[in-house]
Amino acid sequence: MKYEEALTITQFSRYKLVSLEAFMAIFHSLGLRDKCIASLLYFGSMRLENVLALKKNANCLTLLPSFVKKYSEKYLNTIDNESYYLFVNRRGMPVERTHISNALSRASRKVLFEVTPSQLTSCHVCYWNMAED
Repeated sequence: MKYEEALTITQFSRYKLVSLEAFMAIFHSLGLRDKCIASLLYFGSMRLENVLALKKNANCLTLLPSFVKKYSEKYLNTIDNESYYLFVNRRGMPVERTHISNALSRASRKVLFEVTPSQLTSCHVCYWNMAED
């Protein structure tokens, strides 16, 4: 990973609800397909429904940092050419939301707190009291 890319990833992850360290611990315990999905949730800030509905010709994997792209390239080489969706299960059907939630739940046991798909996309929001101004 290049220094400039590491700096931008660190700056980007500073505002995420799930820290980069926690995400990487979860990332390394996921399967290849689920790594790509989790990366699009975290780095692409895409909603899970949008990720699961991606067509095979989508260029969204270019949004990922270079250290994650090698996993996405491996995944693209393993998928069946007849499938319409990018992320499919063994039967060729689109991956279900519950599968990703369960996979993240199992993987998040390593970071000692539950991580959901929506938490991967979420950023911190700063609130302040407007009446004090």
